[in-house]
Amino acid sequence: MWPTLFLTGYVLCFAIPPTVVLAILGARRPGGIADQIIRLVGIAGLTIPVFWLGIMMSRFFGVSLGWFPVSGYGTGFAGHLHHLFLPALSTAIWLVPVLTQSLRAALIEKTAADFVTAARAQGATERQIFWQTMLPNAVLPTLNLLGVMVAFMIGGAIIVETVYA
Repeated sequence: MWPTLFLTGYVLCFAIPPTVVLAILGARRPGGIADQIIRLVGIAGLTIPVFWLGIMMSRFFGVSLGWFPVSGYGTGFAGHLHHLFLPALSTAIWLVPVLTQSLRAALIEKTAADFVTAARAQGATERQIFWQTMLPNAVLPTLNLLGVMVAFMIGGAIIVETVYA
């Protein structure tokens, strides 16, 4: 159980920062070039099966280049990080598009919310409105989705753990 929980936490460390950055970039100008590229790459990330990506990454980075081990859990914290890097990365590549689309949609929806209009009327700067009003409210639906995805990852980690032994 501990390797599965460690792997899930590692995936979250890989997935959350790019999710926030990509969602903010996409929501700043909906329909713009950056938004279109983020959505296109997101769709591509969703279409790649995690087990196939895991097999390809282990063959290339593990067997061909020898950078990462292709099986095992390692010893010690650094060993765990090194051994679980490829499984965590392959799972995060699948998780980031799901969370990014959710957060992006919530940010775009909050742009026209009444509380944002009220904050503008009170004289708040756009930076304050975004970081103190919009983002905290937009994160809530994505956190709900993240909870479901964590439960799915714990159950689905068996597939990734099987690929990486």
